[in-house]
Parts: sequence; C-alpha cells; structure tokens
Amino acid sequence: MAASYNCAWRSSSMKPEAVPCGPLNSTTPVLSCCVPGDICLSHNLCGYTHSLPNGTGYYTAGCSDGDFSNGAIISGTCSKRCSDAMLPDIAYDSNRGVWRCCAYPNGTRDCLENPTDETFSAAAPSDLIAYWTAGATTSMATTSQTQSAELRSSSIGSTITNSNISSAPISTDSGGSSLSTRAVAGIVVSSIIAGIALISVIVVSMRNRYLSQRFEEKDDIVSSNTSRNREDQQHRELQCYPPELPEQPRNPSISA
Repeated sequence: MAASYNCAWRSSSMKPEAVPCGPLNSTTPVLSCCVPGDICLSHNLCGYTHSLPNGTGYYTAGCSDGDFSNGAIISGTCSKRCSDAMLPDIAYDSNRGVWRCCAYPNGTRDCLENPTDETFSAAAPSDLIAYWTAGATTSMATTSQTQSAELRSSSIGSTITNSNISSAPISTDSGGSSLSTRAVAGIVVSSIIAGIALISVIVVSMRNRYLSQRFEEKDDIVSSNTSRNREDQQHRELQCYPPELPEQPRNPSISA
C-alpha cells in the first residue's frame, strides 16, 4: 500500500496538483513535491518545459507533508521559500547569483520583467541536477525525459535557454555548487603551477646571464694582468742590461 501524502506549499494560498519526488517510506517519510510530469531538481526545485505566460521554467518544490508537522525533517526537505506569494514561481538573477521569487500575493506572476525582492540561495540553473520525474514509477527520471528537458531560466529582463540537465542522483543540496568549487580549485592550482614554472625559467635565465658576465670579466682581468706582467719583465731586463754605447773616436790633433 502506497504511503499517503498531502503535497502543499508554505503559502497554502494556491495548491496545484502535485506528487512526491520519489517513493515515500520509513527511510524517506517526507519528500519534495512537483506537478506530475515536471522534473524534480536538486536544491528543492522543480522544472518544466511547457509554455507558461511570464514563467521561467522553474518553481520551488512543495512538501509531501502538507501539514508541515514534522519540523525536524521538513527543515531539511521542505523549504520556506516564497512563502508570501500565492505561486511558487522563481527566476534566477545571474547578476547577483541568487534566485528571486516572482509571484505576488494577488496571484499574478511577473518573472521576466519584475520579480519580487525576496531572494534565496541555490545552485545556478546550469548546476541543477534532475533526479526524478514527478509521477514516475521508476527510481530515476528516464533518459529520454531528462535529456529532452531543456529547462528555460530567466535572468532579470531576459530569457536564457540552458543546456540539457544531466540525470544523476543527488544526496544533498550542495552537489551542484561543489562541482563548481572543484572546477575553480583546478583552475587555481593550474595557474599556480604555471606561475612557478615561469618564475623558474626566469631565475635560471638570469643566473646563466650573471655567470656569463662573471666569466667575461674574469677573462678580461687575466688578459690585462698578463699584458702588464710582460711589460714589467721587459722593463727589468732593460735596467739589468743597459745598451752598450759606441766607442768614441780619438782626436789625432792631440799629441801625447
């Protein structure tokens, strides 16, 4: 016998038909909820591909415990996002890196031009992971459904079409952001290694140039000393052996 559920949103103003994002059991007594046929995403979000006026393709997930009675479990599974709005629609603000609620208490939605100021943090659309198709009986969202799910995200004032969402299970809401962290760490490490290699090349080049200059200076000094020693030797020889003067001729007019 299937476990009972009562999917609802915090606002309780408008409650669309929704089903849990997976089987309910003793291990997972409370789950996020999405509209049947929509895609359950990481970070307690839902996605859809059908056309919806002023929609973005994303909304916050509901909760299978519509009474919100089990606070200890709901605090980590069912969010309180956009609780003041009648609709759970959201838009991603790429300039600020946050999600913005974009429905109003009167039941209207304006996600593309004028979302509300209520924001919350979650992974960017490109980092979200699909793990279930709402209403499916299999344990995972089927490949054909998830690969064709090109969910539409909205930055403030413009619409962005995202690439296909990868189908993979997720255990925590930090999965999407951790991938980005590892990518950034890899770039930083590569940059550091490249910088060290460049510095090593510069140091070796300067050292070789310095040694070359030192050898040239030493050769010049040796050559100069050799020339000076040769001149000193010649000077000493002249002092020891002065040149012989020619014999003066006698004057025949002087008698003995």
